[in-house]
Amino acid sequence: MMAVRTRSADPTTEQRDEVSVEVEDHRAAQRRRMLVSLAVLAIVGVALWVRLIHLTALGFNSDEAVYTGQAGALAGVGDYARNFSPFRAHPLLLQTILAMEFTILGHMSEFMSRATVVVAGVATVFSTYLLGKRMFGLAAGLGAAAALAIMPYHVFISRQVLLDVPAGLAILLAFAALYRYDGPTTRRWLYLAAALAGIGCVIKETMIVFAPAAVVYLAWSKILKRTRVRDIVLCGALMLIMLGPFISTRFLYSGSGAGGYIIYQLFRPPNHPAWYFPVVFWIFITPVATLAIAYGVILACIRRTRADMLLLSWLAVFGAFFQFWPTKLLPYAIILVPAMAILGARGLVDLFLRVRERWSTWVATGAAFVMALVVLGPMVGPAVRAGDVIRDSSFSGPFTTDVEVQDFAGGRETGLWFADHTPTNAVALTMGPSLGNLVSFYGDRDFFALSVSNDPKLRNPAYRPIPNPDVDIRQIEVQYAVWDAYTADRAPFFSTRLMSYVSKYSGTPVFSVWVDGNSVAVNNGPPPAGAEVRIVVYQLVGGDPLVASATQEPTGQ
Repeated sequence: MMAVRTRSADPTTEQRDEVSVEVEDHRAAQRRRMLVSLAVLAIVGVALWVRLIHLTALGFNSDEAVYTGQAGALAGVGDYARNFSPFRAHPLLLQTILAMEFTILGHMSEFMSRATVVVAGVATVFSTYLLGKRMFGLAAGLGAAAALAIMPYHVFISRQVLLDVPAGLAILLAFAALYRYDGPTTRRWLYLAAALAGIGCVIKETMIVFAPAAVVYLAWSKILKRTRVRDIVLCGALMLIMLGPFISTRFLYSGSGAGGYIIYQLFRPPNHPAWYFPVVFWIFITPVATLAIAYGVILACIRRTRADMLLLSWLAVFGAFFQFWPTKLLPYAIILVPAMAILGARGLVDLFLRVRERWSTWVATGAAFVMALVVLGPMVGPAVRAGDVIRDSSFSGPFTTDVEVQDFAGGRETGLWFADHTPTNAVALTMGPSLGNLVSFYGDRDFFALSVSNDPKLRNPAYRPIPNPDVDIRQIEVQYAVWDAYTADRAPFFSTRLMSYVSKYSGTPVFSVWVDGNSVAVNNGPPPAGAEVRIVVYQLVGGDPLVASATQEPTGQ
């Protein structure tokens, strides 16, 4: 019988080698994915930690009190509705979310209010990683997220109950969706971008600026030519539909006040010079990181890829809006920092590639380590100390400009003192509405502010002017005067005016707040000599000042 030869089932050496290489490649890819996941997790963890540490060490500032008070009014918690009408200048999406939280808890929570914004800030860090990775690769995404995680400016703002942080997250996601759009076959991304921008507008109405920024990008990248008119109309309708309830309720429930907010925002005098935001970046983003961002912007102007066009359109349109808008406040520019972080990280990655091409991988790796240390190192200390008591209410910067920070150390304690030591119908006279809001929020007491103008064009309709403080004090309609260091630093004129009433009506210091090291100290009376005074409450003597008791040297000037 003839033997039958069969082919061996065993793989050849070459096949075994190929399988081994594939297995090793697969394991290497798994290790790489694990390392990347650990890096992202570490970045997000650090971002969460620096934003949560000592989160409620200080009480609310003025804006936080207003937004949280509005949420309390919506939830029917306490008596917040008496002092904080929901129908003010801005939409109510964030306040509604907080109101739902308060309804579940049954009370207002400082921690929950701030933690909600912290979540939006950390989500911004993670979203920046995803967008940077898609645009310029893994290294750029990780670098941008790491910078944003500990950027003092972003950390400081995202620890406060402010609209700009969740609104900035919505706009970041809207730009990320817009980047995925490339014509009619991907129009779902265009619709998603419009919807996300609409959500941003329902948080803060100024996010409508996304619309011209998107048009600039689409026109510059030539995608607008491939975009159907009906798609643009539908996107505009999406944004307007979301803004519709805000606009309609303002005119239905705010009456003449609805137009008053618009007039006030358009005709109020500028509160800072044109170079305010560059100074903010120089101080709170750190000079080295600002220079890295500037290099990234220059590189984007040279390369002009689709990603570059989107980021530059983002920065140019929103930046121009903030420059020409009369009001310039510290939180506004937080809308810009994700794009700035991505461009800065991309610039550093470009430098790494240039060094590697010119010399070697080892030299480039060493240079990358030094660059990361130089850029991120100066951010670590300020980011960790973001929850500490701020010793100065302004930071000096270039161009002889001071950047003011709402520092109300002791505001919570002052409001609680009013709640515990004054009758329910007590009224305070403050220099400005900032501290008055804290008296209303924590103390449930009414206030008048000297800085509120009698001219409707120059005042926020939410606040009432006091045309003749002398009359109100003599008739005992106002019983207390409150001096605070923050407003005194911003407006010494009103500090002098308030203290003149204190002197004229024999004001007696009945409560004071000062900074003792890194903590807040209080006293039911005047502060100790030489203390760093933050707030002093004076009890005024009504009636004819000519027959009042002898005046005393006021404390707190």
